[in-house]
Amino acid sequence: MIEDVIGNYLETLEEREFDAPFIALLRAMNFRQIHFLHGTFEFGKDFIAQGDPDGSTAQFAFQTKAGNIDLGDWNKIRGQIDLMRTDVLAHPSFDAALPRRAVLVITGRLIGGAPLAAQQYSIHLQTLGELDFSIWDREKLISLMSSIPEIGLAGKYEGELLKLIGM
Repeated sequence: MIEDVIGNYLETLEEREFDAPFIALLRAMNFRQIHFLHGTFEFGKDFIAQGDPDGSTAQFAFQTKAGNIDLGDWNKIRGQIDLMRTDVLAHPSFDAALPRRAVLVITGRLIGGAPLAAQQYSIHLQTLGELDFSIWDREKLISLMSSIPEIGLAGKYEGELLKLIGM
């Protein structure tokens, strides 16, 4: 049941409304050096953070989007993903010496031709031996957030997720 509540919560969010809950999620996942960079000079990185989910420290770059992403949206976003993987400009805490991971975070799903385009893009990067690229979509976010629902307290809407759960 909590998964349905979180899914409905994610569907109500505008892109920037997800910023505070996303920072809270990264903190709960033991990421460090978390910085919000969204803006004119983000170079494809809405957030950066360092983490070691598989045992070795990596420099993560996150691009966040709200809602579903179709093929047209994917083609627009791909430029931002390319900047995440090729550009080290970000913040003084960005450690270009660490292995880098690029993550596209979407509160919705890849739809239409976008899943195939994203799959091909990931295969292309692997073939080149480049950085690890992954997508945290609605289902991944629900999985992550359901284990720590208190992150819904973050943001300008006081306790919006917990209020929904209570109802």
